Formats: sequence, structure tokens, C-alpha cells
Amino acid sequence: MVHKVRRFIVHAYAVGLALVPTALVRAQFEGFGGQGNVPLPAQPTGIPNKFTDLQTTIATVFNVVIAAAGAIFVILLLVGGIQYLTAAGNEEAVGNARKLLINSIVGLIIVLAAWALGNWILGRVGLGTTVVG
Repeated sequence: MVHKVRRFIVHAYAVGLALVPTALVRAQFEGFGGQGNVPLPAQPTGIPNKFTDLQTTIATVFNVVIAAAGAIFVILLLVGGIQYLTAAGNEEAVGNARKLLINSIVGLIIVLAAWALGNWILGRVGLGTTVVG
């Protein structure tokens, strides 16, 4: 089974590598709307640069790390719930799923505490953070 999955991933990757350059060349010759040689759109101008100085860099990195950790624990919580539902009465599987659920909830609590403590510390130091997004 693992061999089949590995082979599928390799084939999908190879097909992707073969199609991406073809699509890029086609876009250059046909344009994006199929109207001939249409120039590329201008670069966006309204995107803020969050890495202008050390203070905003620290605040941005903190927010990204906290958001990523929270997302990981939410995904683990969902995986634990699915494992619990599909355990079908198997005591070992139910126990493993229950452990994963408890650990992910504890992880979320730790991430929330780290977010609150980190915001408090960064606010005291003068590096106030904002919500990611």
C-alpha cells in the first residue's frame, strides 16, 4: 500500500513538473485572456511591508508563530475527533484518540496562554502586536 501511494505521489509530481512550464509558455504567447500578446499586469502597490524595522519584524514573527501553532493544534484536534469516531469500539484506538484529543486541547491552552503572555510582554517593551491577517 505504501509503495502504491509513493508511486502515485511521484507520478503526480512528474506530471505537475511537465505541465507548469507548458502553461507558462502558453500564457506568454496567448496572453491571460486569450487576446494575443497581452502584457503582464502591474505589480500590486497596496501591500504593506511588515519587515521594515526590528520592532515590526518581531511582532509579525510572533503573530505568525502563534497562528501557526494554533492552527496545528486545531488540526490535531480534528484528527483526534475523526480517530475517535472511527475507532469502532477498539479500546486501543479509542485510547489513542482520547490522548490525542486531550493533548491537542492542552496545546491550544498553552498557545493561548503564550499569546496572552507574549502580547503583554511585547506591549510592556513597546513592541505592541496586532492580530494576524
